[in-house]
Amino acid sequence: MFGPDHAEEQYRALENHKECDAGTKNIRGSELNKLFPYINDEGIETATFTDNKSEGWIDPFLFHSALKHKAIDLGAEFIKGEVKNLSEINAKTIISAAGCWTKELLDDIPVVPQKHTVFRVKCPKHIPEMPLTGDLTTGVYWRPEGKEYLAGSPISVFDAEDLEPAWNDFEELVWPALAKRIPAFEELKLTGGWAGYYDCNKLDNNAVVGKHPKYENVYMASGFTGRGLMQAPGIGRALTELINTGNYQTIDISVFGVERVLNSSARPEPYVL
Repeated sequence: MFGPDHAEEQYRALENHKECDAGTKNIRGSELNKLFPYINDEGIETATFTDNKSEGWIDPFLFHSALKHKAIDLGAEFIKGEVKNLSEINAKTIISAAGCWTKELLDDIPVVPQKHTVFRVKCPKHIPEMPLTGDLTTGVYWRPEGKEYLAGSPISVFDAEDLEPAWNDFEELVWPALAKRIPAFEELKLTGGWAGYYDCNKLDNNAVVGKHPKYENVYMASGFTGRGLMQAPGIGRALTELINTGNYQTIDISVFGVERVLNSSARPEPYVL
């Protein structure tokens, strides 16, 4: 959901959606209540959604485990250890997927930890069909989680001292935003929360993928700024093609190339939730 400040930007993004056959639909804010009767459309200029069941959410731990176990079945070997310098690794090909610790290995790649907090809440009125929803007027997002809901704070922190959740964010920002957008949430109760790191690319909030031009055998897959889970399958295929053939074949992601970061040629991602 987008307010007047972000509407024009979203209209331009929709052109790309159409070109990529993304299946998204767009409506005026005043039409929201017809499709999502529990939403208060005040301050919403436009909204984009899908109704073809092509989107949703998955358990990140289970997804990661599934990929790892499949890789093991195919012959991959996982070795646990600590690497402080890429020179410690003796391999024909190195893919740096160090996430938020990337800059510790490659000082010229500005990917660092960015702390985000997620809250778990319970509400007397449960709406299981509610989609994952982002309100760009506040930056708050939410979705059902079992019989409860998850809600994310839009406030992020660099150089955080710890991963203690930012509990004050809930009372001061998240709860008021939820209650305004969905009146039923006025009765919600905080039941828990946690904090974790995004691997934030401080240049433009976008991924850094491809061969590092300063090394003969180092490739990058980092800086996804919260979207790594969603993009992982495509990134994996693209890097496999690049490493094995020297070029991208089915998925051309050269726009995320390392050179753009080294040259400070930003390609900003405006929406980080």
